Amino acid sequence: MSDLLAVIPALNIQIFIVAPRERQTKVMSELSRPTFRKIGLSEYCRFISTEDLADLIDRVKGFGGHIQPSILDKIAIPLEEDDEDTEGH
Repeated sequence: MSDLLAVIPALNIQIFIVAPRERQTKVMSELSRPTFRKIGLSEYCRFISTEDLADLIDRVKGFGGHIQPSILDKIAIPLEEDDEDTEGH
């Protein structure tokens, strides 16, 4: 991911790392590394727990193609929230 942003710095995308909630601290720690902060990866990349994603998928089943990608904003945790209690996501 960092290579992609380094090659195309004006790329305006959202990147999600999906992993079990138990790995959230490790993921956030990696995203906090200076190498990722320097290239701005921490601004584009957010964490989604597999548990929250599975729950969201269950809730939107049957909506077909009527779901906007922005629905992920409801469960995605940005790097800055890592210090706060994020168990409610």
